[in-house]
Amino acid sequence: MSEEGGIVYIGDLSEERGTSLEKQVQNSKYVKLDVTSLDNWKQAVEHIVMNHKRIDVLVNCAGLVQTGAPMEEMDLKRDWDLLININLNGTFYGMYSSIPYMKENGGSIVNISSVSSLVAQ
Repeated sequence: MSEEGGIVYIGDLSEERGTSLEKQVQNSKYVKLDVTSLDNWKQAVEHIVMNHKRIDVLVNCAGLVQTGAPMEEMDLKRDWDLLININLNGTFYGMYSSIPYMKENGGSIVNISSVSSLVAQ
């Protein structure tokens, strides 16, 4: 998208990763984003719309593959809730925050998943 002249926003909780990627991708800008926070999503989307008047594409690609602990040893608050908050809530919050702006001009949403959605481990 950036090679075609689009402005790409990189949302990441890690400023180090986000700014590093911003330097590597032309026409990109980093915005601090905690995908587990609806308020943070709304702030990020409003920042983008305020600066660029629209959002054409949302790509949700934040996700955890596994928590690393067997189910019976999981710390539910740390492991399960984090997995659900990033993989499900984060994706939903991104769409929920972006769709009102996309309805005006159209747009596309790409939700990236893994093979884990098709095959049990």
